[in-house]
Amino acid sequence: MEQHPVPQNISSFQFKLIGDITLKQFAYVAGGVILAYIFTKFAFFPWIIRMPLAVITALLGFGLAFVPIEERPMDRWLAAFFKSVYLPTQYVWRKSNPVPEALRDLGATPSPTTTPNPAAVAPQVVPVNLPIIPPLPQPKVKPAPLISKPVEATKVVNVPPEVVPRFIPPTPVKNKMPANWNLGAPPKFNTSKPVAPPTPPITSTRVPVQTTTTTESMQLTKLKTSYQVLEQRLTTQMQAMQEELAKGNVTKERFLELQQTVSQLLNEKERMSNELVQLRKQLSVNPQAQGQVVRPTTYAQPPPSTQVKVIPANMAVRVGIPQLTSYPNTMSGIIKDGDGNTLPNILVTVKDKDQVPVRALKTNKLGQFAASTPLANGTYIIEAEDPKKVFSFQRVEVVLTGKALSPLEVSAISHKDEMRQKLSQEIFGQKTI
Repeated sequence: MEQHPVPQNISSFQFKLIGDITLKQFAYVAGGVILAYIFTKFAFFPWIIRMPLAVITALLGFGLAFVPIEERPMDRWLAAFFKSVYLPTQYVWRKSNPVPEALRDLGATPSPTTTPNPAAVAPQVVPVNLPIIPPLPQPKVKPAPLISKPVEATKVVNVPPEVVPRFIPPTPVKNKMPANWNLGAPPKFNTSKPVAPPTPPITSTRVPVQTTTTTESMQLTKLKTSYQVLEQRLTTQMQAMQEELAKGNVTKERFLELQQTVSQLLNEKERMSNELVQLRKQLSVNPQAQGQVVRPTTYAQPPPSTQVKVIPANMAVRVGIPQLTSYPNTMSGIIKDGDGNTLPNILVTVKDKDQVPVRALKTNKLGQFAASTPLANGTYIIEAEDPKKVFSFQRVEVVLTGKALSPLEVSAISHKDEMRQKLSQEIFGQKTI
């Protein structure tokens, strides 16, 4: 087993003067030689004293430079010696800071360590001065005298043995509740849904014109009132759903609940619409009652779609689209959302008529995309995709004929708009009255 090397000081650096002699060692040797030379030239001391001093100083300089003691230089030992001699070796402690009053009282009378009794620890009761009432005198009760009676002799009677069963059935306990106790009937809850007042059926019997007009006018009044109430409910429900969809925190359970509510309102609206259509057909002969037919004011809205605009070169800079490229058959453009904000990091794929991708692009921070090389003449399809799945795009078909293509402006469709349009179609439908 090899011995571990002794750690050495590698952090300090000493300048070498000649060979392995450092500047410090050279100073010690030179100082010793100079002092020895001075002692030899002193005329104040005799020769016997000067020579030993010169030899001692020369040896001391050589020892300080080249003679280590226990792997430490001699100057370190001399410095440690004088430091230990002149430093004090006995220390006396004197109390300087006073003891606080709380600690002084605590140290003077130490309290015995006792376990607190939970029953004894109770809130202090404020004494109340009450008048002292003397106790009432109680009558003394004399004990009854003891009367001794003679004990009669017991007789032994032969009783036949009785068999006791192992299990004794419990005796039924009668209901001690009085018969005339009025418990009352259980409460009944009205779980029926509110339904619009039914419309009397329209008969085809011939009656006088005066009676028909009056009856149908009453029916139209009731239908108009019911339809206004239903329309107000639909408007309120639609506004609430649009607010929730705008916030973007609609859960799946909440969406199913809204869809169920919408289906119920749709059924009610469908029934009311059919009745209005029938009354309109019947009142087409009578123009006086025809003016009372209520027409719905909501029509089907067109579904959202991706808008694509081809911007001329002279107007591209005005709308914020620079002329990205001027080469023929080179595609370029910008992608925005419904509010006109540019969409960065949108993947744009250009496919040919065989659905083979020929270019793969990505919009920059300004929502711009541009191809660096031209394509061959033909029909191509541009597909855009949002990696975050927030916006959706429809496919755009472009025909290249060897000419410079103007930049395209593509508007995206948000999923909130799609969901809002879907709910609107479910509520109001596509047909009008």
